[in-house]
Amino acid sequence: MKLKICGNHSAHDVKVSSRSDAQYIGFVFATSKRQVQPEQVQQWLNNVQGKEKKQIVGVFVNEDIDIIERAINIADLNIVQLHGTESPEFIAQLRARCNVDVWKVIHHADDALQMLEQYANLVDGYLIDNKTDKAWGGTGTTFNWTFVPEYINKAHQYNKLCFIAGGINPSNVSDLIKFKPDGIDLASGVETELKKDGQKIIQLQECIDSYDDNITE
Repeated sequence: MKLKICGNHSAHDVKVSSRSDAQYIGFVFATSKRQVQPEQVQQWLNNVQGKEKKQIVGVFVNEDIDIIERAINIADLNIVQLHGTESPEFIAQLRARCNVDVWKVIHHADDALQMLEQYANLVDGYLIDNKTDKAWGGTGTTFNWTFVPEYINKAHQYNKLCFIAGGINPSNVSDLIKFKPDGIDLASGVETELKKDGQKIIQLQECIDSYDDNITE
């Protein structure tokens, strides 16, 4: 199972995340308490070792393509994660201009499975997240994980990755990974006072590794 550590917003965060076993390091370019600028990301990544082993993900919410393209070029993004109400037409235009993978965030709701179908021919993966009236993501709250198998099955019908986000942390991750998502995405769950916490990341990875070992035995 893949791990994405998102919401990195300092040199400290990038250093800690780069040392981890996470395959993906995420940065939020949308308005948020963890918002960063492309130039900051470029500088932080240039000053750490291990970045070449990571996929760099940029998170955007209903942003202009020009701004996304600029961030891709400056921060050398591998993946663009769209967290808003971006239309299929918008994603088609983005793909035509930018040579990156695109993940679409689908917020858990009654019509979420239909939303997966809407983007099936346009994206490389889905990320299922929780949404509140005040935030598109990063809420630190879970949704009902018993729905996770439905999302995974639907995504796999289209040969797409399916990541799960929202309120995941070392103490509850075991309840999620039993559903075997392709990956998990978390920010606050491995933070202490808004800073990435290396010990929490280790605890999380130990839970994942323990589960993977039990499967292979």
